[in-house]
Amino acid sequence: MAEDKNPFVTFDWYFADTSRKDAARFHALEARPAETAVLQELISADSIVHFALWSELPKNHPVGELWLETQTDLQASIYLAYGGFFRQALTVLRGWFEIAIHGIFYSTHYGQPTARYERWCGGQRNAPARMKQLAEALAARNDKLIPVDRVMIFQKIDPLYAFFSHQTHAQGLDIYNLQKGRDNVARYLPRVMTFGFRRCSRPLMQYASFTEFSFRSE
Repeated sequence: MAEDKNPFVTFDWYFADTSRKDAARFHALEARPAETAVLQELISADSIVHFALWSELPKNHPVGELWLETQTDLQASIYLAYGGFFRQALTVLRGWFEIAIHGIFYSTHYGQPTARYERWCGGQRNAPARMKQLAEALAARNDKLIPVDRVMIFQKIDPLYAFFSHQTHAQGLDIYNLQKGRDNVARYLPRVMTFGFRRCSRPLMQYASFTEFSFRSE
């Protein structure tokens, strides 16, 4: 196959995935065994908890149904980061974050006459987009397993959402500088990988613990 017709060259898959010498993915896996192990634990915990919910909850329940979306978002984000696509990985995490919270938000409305969740799935209703609005709605629930108020919820979710939103809209390029050290192909960038892991891993685990164990899903 001619080089200019080879999709592994055209789409930079050679430098992201396949070359043992040059691919960002192999460099990242070799250089970051500890971080990789932490992310593996995160994926495993997410799968164990949500698969149990997905298996036990009624058909089309928001928490179980939307897990099929958030699971692939989380995996896609890690895949992008290890392939050298760092800002894009953080952008996907924003989608994961929004859908996961909406699953909890809409679980209150599951099976209700208002059909809010069903209308949202059908594209007939917008989900709450502001973190203050979501925090107020979650704090008002009567089925919380641990006492949390609007301020506590907002302080947990807003900083992380704001950070992800900056990446989605390329805001603060000079601050984050996620392309520094990259040339015209995908590369493993140690500084950027360290920044992303430190900025996201702990909040993600705190968020997972907070959302999964603060509210009943039934």
